[in-house]
Amino acid sequence: MIVPLSGSTPYFIYNPISGGASQAKRVSRVCEILGNKFPWWETYTPTDAKYLALQAASEGASAIVAVGGDGTVHGILNGIMELEPHVRPALGILPMGSANDFAFAAKIPHEPEAALQRIFHGRSSPVDVGSMQNKRGTLVYWLNTVGIGLNALVAIRARRFHAIKGSAKYVAGTLATLLEGNSMTEVDLTVDHHRFSEKITLLTLANGPREGGAFLMAPAARIDDGRLDMLMASALSRLSILRLLPGTRSGQHLRSRAMLLRQFSTLHVTSRDPLPIHTDGEIFATPADRVYEISVRIHPGAIRVLR
Repeated sequence: MIVPLSGSTPYFIYNPISGGASQAKRVSRVCEILGNKFPWWETYTPTDAKYLALQAASEGASAIVAVGGDGTVHGILNGIMELEPHVRPALGILPMGSANDFAFAAKIPHEPEAALQRIFHGRSSPVDVGSMQNKRGTLVYWLNTVGIGLNALVAIRARRFHAIKGSAKYVAGTLATLLEGNSMTEVDLTVDHHRFSEKITLLTLANGPREGGAFLMAPAARIDDGRLDMLMASALSRLSILRLLPGTRSGQHLRSRAMLLRQFSTLHVTSRDPLPIHTDGEIFATPADRVYEISVRIHPGAIRVLR
């Protein structure tokens, strides 16, 4: 039986298309457990979660619960981060998406009953948040990973595969991207004031260890250590990428000399070519958006997560 902590007022924000039809039974079970005791709001557009989170905060929510996947978590985060630190509600998660990568990083159980126990009786612990801003001033916050280059193109392509769920969608996106051609680009990097240039296939900026539902891009990344991890893959042929791909499920790809992994607090990237970028699986920029420059930083312990 779920009994709320004294004085707690969680608001639930639900993405009805997250995870597909297979999640319907799990959502029904959640609604059955909760009854009509707590506010339950549904999203209809990709930006709804952000503004619903702000509305929930204005109504006194002690916690805002993402009922969905990483995209729902991402939207709620960007609402919470618009608030002053002392009035930010805690973030709870009921994992209902295709990947649920941040829930994995936060060690939140997949089963609804167990996840609800964390929301109502778990500890509220500080978690780091990343931010990214382009030269035009567009600012976005993120919790799990940023992908630049190949993995961003994969996230873009994967959205075409509506009938495929889970990590298989991203495998299909990878194969489709590789068939379309080479994604290498030359970038200038300033990592914590250290400058260098490199021809890269991808950059993964990681607060959590996993993306795409199965790919341990930065296995040692932790969401509460006050640092971000950067995985840089140097110029790779399509054949080399295919050889390394299976190893990303276990972290074995890091054995390759083409991979550089390091921690950082601030990062500045400029490129000769437009940068495709995803933030927590959401598309920040496609090549057509002509983003050539971004800045990234960490905000240690910026929000609290129920886990």
